[in-house]
Amino acid sequence: MLDLWRRAVVKALAAQLSQVETTMQWSVCGTELHTELQTGPTCGLIALLIARKHYNRISAPSLMNVPDSLYSIDGPVTLTAMLALAKSAGFTQHGELFSAYDIAKLASHWCGMQAKVVPWDEKTEDRSVDNVTSHLLTGGLALIPYDRDKNNEPALKRGHSAHWCIANGLIFLSEGSSGEEQSGSLDVRVIEHERWTDSRNNPSFALCVHGKSLHQAVWRYDSLRRSNANLIEVSQKVAQGKYCIPENGDLSGTLRGLVVLLSH
Repeated sequence: MLDLWRRAVVKALAAQLSQVETTMQWSVCGTELHTELQTGPTCGLIALLIARKHYNRISAPSLMNVPDSLYSIDGPVTLTAMLALAKSAGFTQHGELFSAYDIAKLASHWCGMQAKVVPWDEKTEDRSVDNVTSHLLTGGLALIPYDRDKNNEPALKRGHSAHWCIANGLIFLSEGSSGEEQSGSLDVRVIEHERWTDSRNNPSFALCVHGKSLHQAVWRYDSLRRSNANLIEVSQKVAQGKYCIPENGDLSGTLRGLVVLLSH
């Protein structure tokens, strides 16, 4: 499976690179996720389901059981069950989640994950990289709200196409990469988290998955970050519909510039 995932990453990266960038060397540090498609506006819920199933695969079952949870699901954990749970908690009407704090509560109290809402502009203690980069390099996942374009990539629409994705890794320009003409296929190395030693450089791309596609996506890191920072308001259509939205449709305190860091 890892080899198939690596090929998917290389294919997605190649589609993003300029002609000069294809001659450079790239390093990937990420986590393979098994994607699922959303039904209706359930992008945040399906992201949680993907993350929960991932941590179930790598953790002892007892670590993911939360008997004293604020919320509980009877029977198999499915998207339908998650939607019912989110509705009962008053977080959604149809699956939409316009609050990073609400999705973090579901992640921690229902999924049994560690979930922390942070502003993306926070730096690590040594000020070398931002907190999202640091978290992903240690094997964590990040739930990131952004504006989705028609091709699913990050856009700047003031929050009118707000969507949730999971960042599951990063791609860096390798040290010493010259950009000189090379023969053969794209030069990409996959490095395991525990073997990653250089976190001084800022990432060029983010690995992401989301509920609108079954494919591994690769997006420019700065584009995703700018999209996250421009989540200002819900669209007029959403504001006039029967959805759980922040007061006056203002996303500045619930989504804009916020990320949910996940770990187990």
